[in-house]
Amino acid sequence: MIEFRRIMSAESPYWEHFVRLYESAFPVDERRTREKQLGIVTGHPDSFFSFALVEDDEMVGLFSYWDFGKFAYGEHFAVDEQLRGRRIGERAMRQFVGSVGKPVVIEVELPETEIARRRIGFYERIGYRLCGMPYVQPSYGEGQEALPLALMEYGGNVLDTDFDGVVKTIHEIAYGVKG
Repeated sequence: MIEFRRIMSAESPYWEHFVRLYESAFPVDERRTREKQLGIVTGHPDSFFSFALVEDDEMVGLFSYWDFGKFAYGEHFAVDEQLRGRRIGERAMRQFVGSVGKPVVIEVELPETEIARRRIGFYERIGYRLCGMPYVQPSYGEGQEALPLALMEYGGNVLDTDFDGVVKTIHEIAYGVKG
């Protein structure tokens, strides 16, 4: 079983490994700076949850999400590249969606490349469904680009019933974009 060990400060024994994996797994436009990420980790203890995924006392991946009350927003999820192919990601994601108790919304790349289609297929096999509404991920900061992405949802229909409200919540709280 994969353990979700929460990271709440830079003093966590997993923080440096988390940052290395975060920076290697996500392009610059899809992540915060180290300093901004730490600010989110320490500044939102009741709504932002950042985890080291640990199996047999080894950190095998990372997962972070926001709890927005009526839904959770899975912001970053990655498995250590050398450990891929062991179904760690599938097991971790199934554990998470089975325990969170509310719909989960995630962002994915548009299905324009083979790797993006495989990622979408991965989430669909777990039970996520792709939303057909256009979506743009705001920039994470100065010098970073906004990205056209897609949203997927597990365990509910908040994207069908309140797409604009979901997007507004994600943009305002996770990205700090007002409006």
